Amino acid sequence: IRDRYNSAPKSEVISMLNTTWSPVLTSVGKPSMPEPTIAIVKSMEIEQEQAFDVLALVQKVSESLPGGKTTTGQHRLRCHVLLNDGSTHDDTGKVCHLPVTIFADAKMNGEEPILFQQLRDAAQSKTAMAFFGIQGNKSTGDNNADGCSFQSSFDFFCVEASNTKKGRDLEERW
Repeated sequence: IRDRYNSAPKSEVISMLNTTWSPVLTSVGKPSMPEPTIAIVKSMEIEQEQAFDVLALVQKVSESLPGGKTTTGQHRLRCHVLLNDGSTHDDTGKVCHLPVTIFADAKMNGEEPILFQQLRDAAQSKTAMAFFGIQGNKSTGDNNADGCSFQSSFDFFCVEASNTKKGRDLEERW
């Protein structure tokens, strides 16, 4: 499997709670959630538009900004988050941070979505989060990480990942 194919464009929903598990080893337990395995540093090496998933700590969350309107007139908001999974650049040895712009529908009263507060809480408490459906694009401009831009896709969601092995490792390390 090539690193650039770390995610498929087709999405399918599987109920992990209602799935029958047949462990190969008696010590293997049921996973409570999917655990993205691709490191942020690999996600930043994309060569074309691609969707991928990451499990990381939220380092920083910006204030919410206007994010436009949907075709139905629903107001959207956006915020910028900085993610860190501890992976390092091969050439510099520095920790790699993934900047992602996250779009979400505003509440009917115009207030920001609950998702943004959940991200701020995760940043403050250093809680590992799994992010599913990040869209990466090659781009040009000074504000983009290594010539790429990253934002939430239409089917984006994130969940707390403290109960995964990688999530626990991240929380203990940082």
